[in-house]
Amino acid sequence: MAKEILLYNYISTEVATQFINELEAAGGEAICVRGNCPGGGVYDAIGMIQKFREYEGEKEIRVDGCAASAFAYMLLFSSKVKCLSVTDIMFHRAALWYEGIAELAQEGIDMLLRINKTLRDALEAKVPHSLWLSVTGVSYDRLFDVTQPQLDVFLTAAEAMQLGIVSEVIEFSPEIKKEIVSLCNTHKVAAFMQNKKPLVNVTNTQPLAKVEEKQSVNKKTIEMTTETTTTQTAQLTPEMLAQAKREILENANAMHAFFAGTSSYRDWE
Repeated sequence: MAKEILLYNYISTEVATQFINELEAAGGEAICVRGNCPGGGVYDAIGMIQKFREYEGEKEIRVDGCAASAFAYMLLFSSKVKCLSVTDIMFHRAALWYEGIAELAQEGIDMLLRINKTLRDALEAKVPHSLWLSVTGVSYDRLFDVTQPQLDVFLTAAEAMQLGIVSEVIEFSPEIKKEIVSLCNTHKVAAFMQNKKPLVNVTNTQPLAKVEEKQSVNKKTIEMTTETTTTQTAQLTPEMLAQAKREILENANAMHAFFAGTSSYRDWE
């Protein structure tokens, strides 16, 4: 029986560290990642995806609810992906919270370009562009364009299976719900997200944004558009901006140092 690893939380440093430690402890045996996850911080999520990608044992993912943002990309590196019939899967480009602040945005733009190139390569290797476009109505160029507002593209379980991202859809039932709740009570994690579709991720590109829903083909997408605001940016003093820049560079340098020893680090360069 495959070793189960739970991912039922927003991806923070603590969650990512625990996930990586559990992967390493599995020692190459078959694993099944069971998750209901809205994504999380870019740097933390990269660590999880990279370690999962490198894992040499048999890998399976079972989505027990939502697979959004970074967790959606993790599906691309699993040999088998099962999800519930009520599952929502959401893809968007990687984003940094300070993209909307001109004084800070340039500090992380090179890193952001590298990350999004790797994510696009992974998605395009799994799903041909023509098929993706026919199902979602959104091109890869638009999805990964860092000069445009972040665009969320939602897929149903059936659509994800049509794209080849999901290999099996499990019909949701009271018995399945009971199993998930029992599992989560045992491990003291939340079984179901309060919002079925997370419209705004915690790592949203703009601190203040307006959600604008668009219909393209028969697919719902959500675009984050920036409004002219002064309420928060006016409070950013030169000292605060300098401190923020230092923290951004420290995070980026720490991530480089952490992954420098991994066998596929070149993929993030």
